[in-house]
Amino acid sequence: MDKKPKARGITRKEKQKIEDMEQSSRFLNTARELKVDESGNLFEIAMKLIIDKSKLAKKK
Repeated sequence: MDKKPKARGITRKEKQKIEDMEQSSRFLNTARELKVDESGNLFEIAMKLIIDKSKLAKKK
């Protein structure tokens, strides 16, 4: 007996990949709207400020 091939839609893996791409696109668009610095320089500056303040608090 021959079996008929099943008509299949999008698999879970394909659906997850599509959702990941959509989420990534939303993330990038939001970052552009907020004019986020991609180089990381502002992040490094902010972290240094936080670390310096925590060092000062520990010294007291």
